[in-house]
Amino acid sequence: HIDFAMIIPPIRMFVYYTLFPFLCYPAAALYGYGYYRCLRTTKSPMAMRGYDLYDTATKQYVVPKRVFDKRQRRYVETQIFDDVEQIDYAIKLAGDRRNVFIDDPKQKGVAYYVQERLLMRNEAMFTGENWTWAITSDVFRYLLPIGLAFVFHPAAQRFRVDFQLYLQGRLRWFQIRHPLLNFFKTGQEYRRTRGRSNITNAAPKDARPWHYKM
Repeated sequence: HIDFAMIIPPIRMFVYYTLFPFLCYPAAALYGYGYYRCLRTTKSPMAMRGYDLYDTATKQYVVPKRVFDKRQRRYVETQIFDDVEQIDYAIKLAGDRRNVFIDDPKQKGVAYYVQERLLMRNEAMFTGENWTWAITSDVFRYLLPIGLAFVFHPAAQRFRVDFQLYLQGRLRWFQIRHPLLNFFKTGQEYRRTRGRSNITNAAPKDARPWHYKM
């Protein structure tokens, strides 16, 4: 089944990275360690080969029926689903013969085709499904937050540089390149901030903040 809790970590970390870009580094390390612990406790699926995959005690029968239509002068095939008595009659009529049309001696132009199928064991059927959901859950819980941390890595670097410039008095708070503040910038302001040099050396004496008009 779908684990709704596995969707929460990437959404939560996206919000955290947007508000605090510098959290991408410790969060990536934390989720990387969590995924490492998951890999250490992972157990390989049980190998089931040959007929171990199927339940030999329970069999499923599929019975197509072929009837000769005199008006159309051709055979018409139908599948028997709900008529249990007719399926039992076809199985008794076929005996040990399978996958071949058996003519009905009581009805002229009627033949039955008995197919015998083995049912897959529940443990074999759900092993692959459980593994699929387990891998999907680990990807959402651990790998997606790590991937988002790599996406926010450039934003964290730009925020660190601009915050140093802000402490030096060379930028105003609304000029800081921050994922949340970028939404409130115009296109011209955003292009100008992207082209800004990432220099954190000491500002010249009596220097004013960049792109700030008094």
